[in-house]
Amino acid sequence: MTKYWTLEHLIRYLNTWSGLKNFIKQNDFNPVYQLQTEIAKLWDNNEIKEVRFPILLRVELINKNKLFSC
Repeated sequence: MTKYWTLEHLIRYLNTWSGLKNFIKQNDFNPVYQLQTEIAKLWDNNEIKEVRFPILLRVELINKNKLFSC
């Protein structure tokens, strides 16, 4: 999947991840802030860039007698 976002949009999206919420709860800091600082060196705040998300699927075929995983 491909999107075209600003840095702000990407950071807002990353901050929605449930795994991030768990990390913050356990470690008392948000690592996205550090990531934002590093990315901002290469990405102007109002600049729109292509962001790609690979789509990974786990597909299973159910047979009457067996379960097959691909």
